[in-house]
Amino acid sequence: MRITRVCAYAVTTLVLMSGCVSTSNSPYRDPTEVRGSGTQFTSYDFQQCAIAMVDSMLSNGRLEQRIQAQFTSKVPVVAIIPVANRTNRIFDLRSMEQAIETRLVNSGRFDLIDRKAEKMLIDEKTHDAEGALTSDAGVTDFGNHARADYLLTGELNENRDTYGKIQDVYYQLTMKLLNKKTGKIDWSGEKEIRKVSTRPTVGW
Repeated sequence: MRITRVCAYAVTTLVLMSGCVSTSNSPYRDPTEVRGSGTQFTSYDFQQCAIAMVDSMLSNGRLEQRIQAQFTSKVPVVAIIPVANRTNRIFDLRSMEQAIETRLVNSGRFDLIDRKAEKMLIDEKTHDAEGALTSDAGVTDFGNHARADYLLTGELNENRDTYGKIQDVYYQLTMKLLNKKTGKIDWSGEKEIRKVSTRPTVGW
């Protein structure tokens, strides 16, 4: 009887321990959690850049005045041009551009054009127009797509300094909203991020 109780206790302990291990080893994390160290540009930095750029655009009173003056009966259309990477590192900036695109669309203040999807749409329309399985009534004519009123462009720059064991890296994202009709920059914003790391005594 005593042996049975000991075995039951052991089994219960193992079950509880296995539950704790599975919880602590969960691969899921908060996407907005600040993780990592050093001077590398991280996914969190990309998120903060996207939030800063869109919030700056939506809260800019001068941009709002210009939009109201030029676009009295429509929502302005924006085409996002890929952000130029001027740093010494290889970054996939598409995720940041998509975050900016999503926030702008959901704001209801702008309509957006996906330049990378245009070729896909052309191929699809050509398929519908020439396909034997589609009716003429369902074919969308060419030339009906909206044109961009604004081009949203940007650059990510980097300045790196080393002082003994200290590495100091300054990142600067600058973006501007170019009015295609007037050729003027109706809005410009920047996000600065500075990171400092200390080299260990052994290695880097």
